Amino acid sequence: MELHVDRDSVAAGDDLESHAKRFTFAEGMAIEESIKRIVASGYLPQIGGGKATWSVSSGAPIAVVAQQRSEPKYVSWQPVDTSKLRRIGSVVGLRFNYHAQRDPDVVLEILQRLRLDPFADKSYQGR
Repeated sequence: MELHVDRDSVAAGDDLESHAKRFTFAEGMAIEESIKRIVASGYLPQIGGGKATWSVSSGAPIAVVAQQRSEPKYVSWQPVDTSKLRRIGSVVGLRFNYHAQRDPDVVLEILQRLRLDPFADKSYQGR
């Protein structure tokens, strides 16, 4: 599986170059495992204070990654459906959004409550 990954800058000096990077993993690898490997690779910068919080998205939020935690926490308790991830051709896109030193549990709660589908509650009557 080929992933196009990009991330926010964490400071002014961090925007001097693109953060886009390609990662290649075995076909069929769960996106959760891919995220763990990307984080373990050192792709995300460490910040002073040791409490950087990131969310991972691909058309919708997937997970929250915190510098002070060893494992990402996922927005859904169900495995990520890779067919719903944003892609161009066969390349899957992942975006790491920087939330500064916000509490990762608060960021996760906000993302879990986020509603992206305006028709999900079935209130639309087509009028």
